[in-house]
Amino acid sequence: MAIRQVSLDELNHKDSDYLAGFADGEGCFNIMGSHSNTAFTIRFRISLRADDVAILKDFQSELGGNVTYFSAENTDSKPSYEWVVTRRDEILQLIYYFDLHPLRAKKAAEYDVWREAAFLYYRHSTGVRGGGTMRGRADKNPAWLTEAMQAYQTELSRLKEYQAQARELAVTQPECQGKLLGGNIDD
Repeated sequence: MAIRQVSLDELNHKDSDYLAGFADGEGCFNIMGSHSNTAFTIRFRISLRADDVAILKDFQSELGGNVTYFSAENTDSKPSYEWVVTRRDEILQLIYYFDLHPLRAKKAAEYDVWREAAFLYYRHSTGVRGGGTMRGRADKNPAWLTEAMQAYQTELSRLKEYQAQARELAVTQPECQGKLLGGNIDD
C-alpha cells in the first residue's frame, strides 16, 4: 500500500493541530528582557533543518512572523532556519490558535505561563510591536510590571530546567519515568 504524500499547500494549519504538534516538539516560548530588564519581548520560535524550511514558510504565510537562516558557529550542527514571531498582533493570533488547538505535551505548561505573561504585558506596557518599549521610554513601565515579567521569566526557566532533569532521569533511571509523568510518587 502506497502512502500518499501530502503537500504543504493541501494543509490549512489554522484549522488543524499540525502547528500545535510542531510546537509541542520543536517550539520555544520566550520572554526576553532588555539589558536593564525594564523592557520585554514576548517571542515564539520553531527551528528546523534547512531542508524543512518550506514548513516554516507555510506557518509564516498563515500566521506572520519571520523566517531566517542561521548556522550555529563552532558546532557540527546542520544549517537551519527558524520561524520567529514577536509582533504583538501576531503573538495574539498565535495565542488564539493555541487556545483552539491546545498543546498536549510538556510545552503546555510553558505555554500557559507564556500566555499569561503576554496578556499581562500587552495590557500594561508602554511598548509597541512585540511588547518591547519604544526607544527612550523603557523606564515608563511600572516597577510592578517589570517584577511580574521577571517572575514569569524565572517560572519559564524553572519549567525548562525541570523538564531537562526529568528527561535525564528518564534516560538514566527508566524505572522513574512513570513517576515523573504523573504517576503516584508514593508507589
